[in-house]
Amino acid sequence: MASAHQLKALLRAHIDKDDTHFLSVAMQVAAHEAKRGHGKHAAELRELVEEAKAAKIRTASPTPLVKPRGDLSERLSVKYT
Repeated sequence: MASAHQLKALLRAHIDKDDTHFLSVAMQVAAHEAKRGHGKHAAELRELVEEAKAAKIRTASPTPLVKPRGDLSERLSVKYT
């Protein structure tokens, strides 16, 4: 079981919408479970973290570009593909 410190860190990362930190703490929990001899639980946690990382990559939003202004705004258009 995760320590109180790890649970607080998970909740804080969730509240802050800090996916990177959330997944990092989740991997720490997996390592903690492995250390305690709970290999099956550790493997399941690692798989879930990898699944979450893959999902995040698939749903990554495009990097916003600067909107042209002035004379350029009539000559340029931006399109996300």
